[in-house]
Amino acid sequence: MKEYRKLSAEEIALLEAAACTAEDWNEVEVAEGFDARCVRNVNFSGKIRLGSFGHIFELPGGVRRKAGIENACLHNVSLGDGCLVRNVNNYIANYEIGDRCFIENVGVMAVDRESSFGNGVRVSVLNETGGREVTISERLSSQLAYVVALYRHRPEFIAKVEELSARYADSVRSATGSIGNDTRIVNVQYMSCVRVGEYARIEGAAKLVNGSIVSKKEAPTYIGNGVICTDFIVCSDSRIEDGVMMNRCFVGQACRFGLGKRLALLLQLPRRERRGLRYIRRTLHRNAPQEHPAHSRSVLIHERRFGFEPEQSHVQARSYPPGYPGERSQDRIRLLHTLAVEGRGLLPGDGKARNPF
Repeated sequence: MKEYRKLSAEEIALLEAAACTAEDWNEVEVAEGFDARCVRNVNFSGKIRLGSFGHIFELPGGVRRKAGIENACLHNVSLGDGCLVRNVNNYIANYEIGDRCFIENVGVMAVDRESSFGNGVRVSVLNETGGREVTISERLSSQLAYVVALYRHRPEFIAKVEELSARYADSVRSATGSIGNDTRIVNVQYMSCVRVGEYARIEGAAKLVNGSIVSKKEAPTYIGNGVICTDFIVCSDSRIEDGVMMNRCFVGQACRFGLGKRLALLLQLPRRERRGLRYIRRTLHRNAPQEHPAHSRSVLIHERRFGFEPEQSHVQARSYPPGYPGERSQDRIRLLHTLAVEGRGLLPGDGKARNPF
């Protein structure tokens, strides 16, 4: 357990000389090795704990930056050792930030209510009108989601699974969010009620609300430019970028979400297979004027099990005319699987596309 102490009079004078303010300097505690010279133009409020600032960050292009806090507003924040927090346009509130975290050019990072961070959210799958909801959590697996969605004739089993999911959601419920060690959060506009694992990278995301980003050193997770996620869970080693929009989603391990050229291959599918993919497309784009409100914005994507890549020749070049014979249906399923962000999951639409393998 790290020990903290009150600021000395000399340290308070140094902070005030560097344009720092606090509602109550007695609420600011620091760890051994704290250097007040590394803090400039910061407003403190609520309970604040600060670590030491001895770490040096190596950035692309050979840029080096020393840990510290500059141009920020912190409220009820605990900051680990070796962190850099710089240019927070609005504020960071109610977060426990780990060691060696790099946070720069963010708008709002806050936990404004008691949250389970995406755990316990019920997602409608297979049936757009409901009735086959799956409760997502960090412990969800493909097998469990399959059974919960399709074995509705076993109500006692379903009730027990729902009880276990609710119990886990209650166990992680908190009014304080957490950022894991060695995490980088850069150019993020808005982040509310989001828990982030260690070694994650969040760069240029537009909006993240009520979710968990599971990440670890061996399998870091990446959230990229323009991404908007609400009521979500993203598992380790996943990559989401290029303006993807997700609402009430579970993304399993090692999945890849990116719009780009992959969805441009939609027109190569026969008409019947397109219907299943349009559901995914609505989830990502939500910009087609002919869409009906009944088409929900939820989708369930699970662990990546096969390495089909869109660059393969049989995926890129083949065009399927109407009435294409069924003996090559496996190739069509592979294409649909690739376009569905390389994830194995429960996909609405044609029955052949729901469980490709």
